[in-house]
Amino acid sequence: MCGFRNSCTVSGSEGTFDSIGGTSAGVPSFAGVVALVNQKTGTTQGNVNPAIYSLATSEPYVFHDITVGNNEVPCTQGTTDCPSGGSIGYVAGPGYDLASGLGSVDIAALVNGLSGTSYANFELSAASDSLTIDGGNSSTDIVTLTSEQGFSDSVNFVCNVGLALTGVTCAVSPSMLTASGTVTLTVNTTSGSSVSGPIAVQALSASNPSLSQVVQVAVAVNSPDLTLAAASPSMTLSSGGVGTDTLTIGGVNGFSGQVALTCSVSSTLGATTCSVSPTSVTGSGTATLTVNGATLSGALRKHTPFSPGTWGIESSFLFAAVLMFPGRRKLTPKPGRRGRSITLSLLVIGLLLSLASCGGGGSSGQGQTTVTPLSGTITVTGTSGSLLHNVQISVTVN
Repeated sequence: MCGFRNSCTVSGSEGTFDSIGGTSAGVPSFAGVVALVNQKTGTTQGNVNPAIYSLATSEPYVFHDITVGNNEVPCTQGTTDCPSGGSIGYVAGPGYDLASGLGSVDIAALVNGLSGTSYANFELSAASDSLTIDGGNSSTDIVTLTSEQGFSDSVNFVCNVGLALTGVTCAVSPSMLTASGTVTLTVNTTSGSSVSGPIAVQALSASNPSLSQVVQVAVAVNSPDLTLAAASPSMTLSSGGVGTDTLTIGGVNGFSGQVALTCSVSSTLGATTCSVSPTSVTGSGTATLTVNGATLSGALRKHTPFSPGTWGIESSFLFAAVLMFPGRRKLTPKPGRRGRSITLSLLVIGLLLSLASCGGGGSSGQGQTTVTPLSGTITVTGTSGSLLHNVQISVTVN
């Protein structure tokens, strides 16, 4: 017997399972259900749809509502209802939806409901169809068991976590009820990555385990994280000066770990240094960043005696000396002319000395000092386990 395998023997072993879906599976399966109704009632049903939707109102336990998932498929941009590409389809939710209709069917309940036969059963519902939980924390939901058609048996509860919900566990308390009542679903998470998926709570009749109901709760787990911010994004210091900035550390999604704080200085800031106090914060809080600016040294720029636009002391005396000693001549100058030359030289020396002492020459006599500002960034890093965040502050030292 091969069952649903595509061959009894393939290379000496049983063949693989065939898989089908969509209307190719749904239509023939439901045709078999209607055949059971015909057998139960002894007559044909005609258009069975109105009777089915009526049961959804009068006996909702006949259907297992599907609230998680979708029937989306990839689509090509420009095709009908797919103008931007991506996916096309519908998302399941509470009650009737275009992805799952009324949900899956309890065939025994449906056959008895359509044939008018009293069928003791129960209904299961959750106070919330979805839970959002911060990683490392827990949350609860209330699941209600309601007796239908005189149901009075005991019911056992179990819960199952979807495969995508890594690091998530669940429990139901109490694990058994009689006829009707409520139980508490508790969902526990670790501080792992963000995940999402369904948790299914199933209730099974103690005397007839084939009689069961399932309710799904969509669970989304947010991974804890931290934030790091500086009060001021920039800082300007004088040469050798000190500046401070306030750092704020915050917890996100239930984060409560210890954050180690360090800082580093870009090479363009020279001998500038930084420190953070305190060096660690638990959960959330503030810290102070202290920056010690580098001491800037100027460049000494000397002037030549005949620099453009500048008369140095050396130039003054050289010019005066030329006037006083013009050079040897073959003819001896007249006494009056030589006296006038010496007098003129002394006047020039006095005038140039006066200009030099007043700064009129545009030079201190030794040179002019210039200072080049430094600019760069201070990077503050907050680390907690695998979490790492940075914030940068622009710094200028004048």
